[in-house]
Amino acid sequence: MSDFEAACDAGSPASHGSPTRVESDALGDVRVPAHVHRGAHTARALDDFRVSGARCRTR
Repeated sequence: MSDFEAACDAGSPASHGSPTRVESDALGDVRVPAHVHRGAHTARALDDFRVSGARCRTR
């Protein structure tokens, strides 16, 4: 089970305690929170690449 799927199962803030749905792509099935408007590619990217939420300062 991926970190993303574990977070969904745990009802973490990432999933907001909502149910999940299964999205498919060329690599297979991946579970994503049902309330989000993203698919398997984004779920895999969020799991594979740690996103800090830090913003770059603008001039």
